[in-house]
Amino acid sequence: INNAERNRERGLGLGLFLVRRIVDQLPGHSISMTSRFGRGSRFRVEFPGMMLGDALVSPLREEPVPLPPLDLRELAGAYVLLVEDDAKVAAGVTSALQSAGYVVDHVDDGETAWFRGGTESYSAVILDLGLPGLDGLSVLRRWRDEGRDFPVLILTARGSWHERVEGIDAGADDYLPKPFRVEELLARLR
Repeated sequence: INNAERNRERGLGLGLFLVRRIVDQLPGHSISMTSRFGRGSRFRVEFPGMMLGDALVSPLREEPVPLPPLDLRELAGAYVLLVEDDAKVAAGVTSALQSAGYVVDHVDDGETAWFRGGTESYSAVILDLGLPGLDGLSVLRRWRDEGRDFPVLILTARGSWHERVEGIDAGADDYLPKPFRVEELLARLR
């Protein structure tokens, strides 16, 4: 996932998840952790054997054990951009998406959303319309004009029929007015 600025600040939380999934495929593995407040965490991964090409040679076996192919996209889940300026809504949606296995990148203004959508490879975008800086419909139109074709679900308090039509005409794939149920949001995102 290419977002160097965010990775330097907080990371995306994928590293340990990916290491765990890889190590779980190896016989005799162990993972341990030590952590100190304000100093960080240290993780130790141990397993018997050594790698020979794409196979694990174990002291417990005479023949190399081929490792199954690893598709990082499958491990990471869908990479979703959440564009929402209401901190409480953003926190709830982020939590629900992460619990469902999504990797979430959250921004709270239109200019940043337009930039991220133009530079990142998102699986989908959840877009509010009432954003500071640049409104959601303008962001969406710019993305479509630039050829960005990821699915966009508009999530907004603007729910009249003509606003929904305007959102779909601007290039949205789906439209969910607030208030909404998280279960419906997840179903539409799937």
